[in-house]
Amino acid sequence: MATNASAESNQFTTLDIVFMVLVGVVFGTLFSFTAPINHFLTAALGPWADGILGIYMMPPVIASYVVRKPGAYWITMAINLLTQGAAGNPAGLLVTAAWGILGGLGGELVHFLARYQWRRTSFLRYWFPVEFLAVAGTLLFNLPVSTYFYGWGSAGAFAIIWGTIFQFITFGLQSGLVGLAIARVLLNAGLLSGFRIAVAEKLERTGTQPATM
Repeated sequence: MATNASAESNQFTTLDIVFMVLVGVVFGTLFSFTAPINHFLTAALGPWADGILGIYMMPPVIASYVVRKPGAYWITMAINLLTQGAAGNPAGLLVTAAWGILGGLGGELVHFLARYQWRRTSFLRYWFPVEFLAVAGTLLFNLPVSTYFYGWGSAGAFAIIWGTIFQFITFGLQSGLVGLAIARVLLNAGLLSGFRIAVAEKLERTGTQPATM
């Protein structure tokens, strides 16, 4: 295979780490300002309303798509939620930490089951479905924490189930599509040349490595 050793290594480079931290902290700070709106809507309208602003999984989607190494989704999710907690998310640091750690593991599990095929470049046949399911995994792993924090138990099982399904769709579309779109903009602007996403795109163009390997 005609690629360098650094591209093959699953160890994070300094650039990978800086990118994950930057994405997690920047979005975490921004989301700390929108979180009160989300909490108000969810408390007032029930579980389904948590999906109205389905943007909160964009950071791990962006990082996992760009870095393409085991742990990128989980680490970025954790950094993002810890930042939100420290920046004043009304849920508090303990709850946001639980969302970040548990939810990140749920999304990371999906990438693990997808076998971290970093050379894949197909948007519709691979990356969007994987990130959509990773977001769903995040929501499932976070469900106990969200149920406790928002008091969803009083809403009943049906409200929780259909509300979660609604969240799957809205978070998957908003976080998945928007997150991937942001990454593509950065790639097309030439800002991601040091990451696996750029290596995969180059391999596809040159025909050195099949894009759907």
